[in-house]
This record gives sequence, C-alpha cells and structure tokens, in this order.
Amino acid sequence: MASFTMVVDASLAPGAVSATALMASYPLSKADIDPDGDGDPDDPTVTPLPHRVSLALQKTGAYQGDPNVLAQRGDTVLYTLQVENDGNVSLTGVQPSDPGPRFDGHPGTGSLSGFTPASADLLPGERQTFTAVYRLSAADIGRAQDVEDGITNVATAAGTGPKGRLAQSPEASAMVDLPGFAITKTAGIAEVRRGGRVPYTIRAKALGITSPTVVNLIDQVRVAFAYVSGSATFNGAPVTPKVGGGGGSSSRR
Repeated sequence: MASFTMVVDASLAPGAVSATALMASYPLSKADIDPDGDGDPDDPTVTPLPHRVSLALQKTGAYQGDPNVLAQRGDTVLYTLQVENDGNVSLTGVQPSDPGPRFDGHPGTGSLSGFTPASADLLPGERQTFTAVYRLSAADIGRAQDVEDGITNVATAAGTGPKGRLAQSPEASAMVDLPGFAITKTAGIAEVRRGGRVPYTIRAKALGITSPTVVNLIDQVRVAFAYVSGSATFNGAPVTPKVGGGGGSSSRR
C-alpha cells in the first residue's frame, strides 16, 4: 500500500496557494512486477497498426465528334480517370499511367495529351479525377470504323505511401465506338451441292449513333449463287428486297 506524507502551512489564508510539495511513495510488490507469477517481469503489449497502401481506379472514354456523321481526322476522344485512395494512409504523387488507346488491336498513330492535373496527394477516402484527350489520325479511324468496341484503352494509377511504399491500382479499361455500323454475314451451312440452298444471316448494329437513321443494306451475292425469291426476312418478318443484275446478284433492303 502507498504511504503519503504531507506538510500543510497552518498560516495559509482562504483562497491562497501554498508552495508546499505533496510527496508520496509506493513500494513495489512481487505481484506488481510479475502478476502472472511465471518468474519473468511482464512487458507491455504492443499492438501494431498496419499501413494499407491501395488505390482504386475507374476509367471512361467518350467520342467528342458529331455522333451522327462519320469520324474525321482530328476528332477527339476524352478519357476520364477517377482515382480513389481506398487504403488507410495518405498517398503522395498519385498519377495515372496510360500507354494510349489501341484501334482494333493496333497501336494508335494519333496523339494523347498529358493528364490534368498531372498528379495529386490523396488522404484516405479521397478521390481525384484526371482527364486526357486523344486526337484521332486517319489510320486510327480506318482501323476502328464500323468495329464494335473498336477503340480500347487500358490505364493504371500509382502513388507513394509512408516509408516510400508503392501504391498501384489494378488496370481499368475503357471502350469507345466511332459512329458507324457493325455488319456481319454468316452462312448456315459449310458445304452445298449444285441446286442446294445456303441460308445467310446478316446482322447490322448501329455504333455510337444517337438519332434514328435510315439504312440501306446492300448484299453482294457471289457468282454462281442467286437470290431465292420469297426467302428474305427482316427481324423475322417477310420482306421483298430489290434485286439487281451484274456478275452475280445483289439485294438492297
């Protein structure tokens, strides 16, 4: 048990402050030094707080030209990246890394601007939006025109945490269509004999077009083949195409 000794100045007036020191002593017992009785002094428990450096990334792309006409050289694609610090420590120098878009699998030949802003410092839970603009070349358009998801782009983001630890986001991708139509034609059978019939299916899909558009579909039939009257349908309903002459035949819908 602790013992206390206090000396009080008897002349101390009400409300006055005494400079008399209050002293106390506490003799340590064995139970204080070794409470579990294992013979070893007990050390304090240390609970480490882990640092988790982490970034999340979302990316979108949007064609900036007129959506109702074909793309032209010099048109642009706007890329927007949203980076979030989803860890539990602050990150500095957070910035995107983007090699540029690809066009139907081919590297672009246009130009990608730098990102705005160039970098940012993020507290836990904070987000930053970065933007960049890609300017299309004629070769880019030639490769991606009338190809669904013809423009693909993949990016990452990175920053620095405490003690120089690197925070790296997973990859995020964005896909963009140029205004046009994706058209495919498939045959229902692989082989046919003279006089037989080959069922063909043609599919057309509008890409990046926002207003209603009238489309004329022209099917060039190969030599030695001829359109069978009454066989055409459109979305399952019978139609009568215009059939023209030539080396083979063609039908317009």
